[in-house]
Amino acid sequence: YGGLGGGLYEGSPGWVYGDYRDPNELGAGGGTYWGRGGSGGGLVHIVAGAATIDGAILTNGGDAGRDDATAGSGGGVRLDVGTLSGSGTITASGGNGAGITTHYGASGGGGRVAIYYDSLDGFDTSASVTAHGGSGGGGAGAVGTVYLKQTGSEGVLRIDSHGATTGAWTPL
Repeated sequence: YGGLGGGLYEGSPGWVYGDYRDPNELGAGGGTYWGRGGSGGGLVHIVAGAATIDGAILTNGGDAGRDDATAGSGGGVRLDVGTLSGSGTITASGGNGAGITTHYGASGGGGRVAIYYDSLDGFDTSASVTAHGGSGGGGAGAVGTVYLKQTGSEGVLRIDSHGATTGAWTPL
């Protein structure tokens, strides 16, 4: 969805789609040769005057079911809030590849997250908001996108693996 999937022995990963500023698509499901491909991540859109995230908002792609299938890509999250607080996480990561064969079971690319806010009250957007690519199988997926826009300020597009291995570049 927001980042390319991991390496494949036959074929190529599906291309990225959607707008990093407005995640409004589900993640793509993983392909399969014989096995079960991972499902694509979900879609969450929250509009609120204030939001406290102390748990997790997850739209992660599903893992590959076996080594001849690929994982799903991360989905989308969009928050439109006045004040964002809490100590939770927001994640739209790709699923993990499977199997001992590095030829087929590729990982999913990261999804897309966009957060529009007036103010932050203790919520750490740098560490708690991620769209990582999956790992394992035929190779790691690419990082998805995280877009942060405070009212009255320029938006910031973040493409960040937080030190994890990535298998491809992230086209915009």
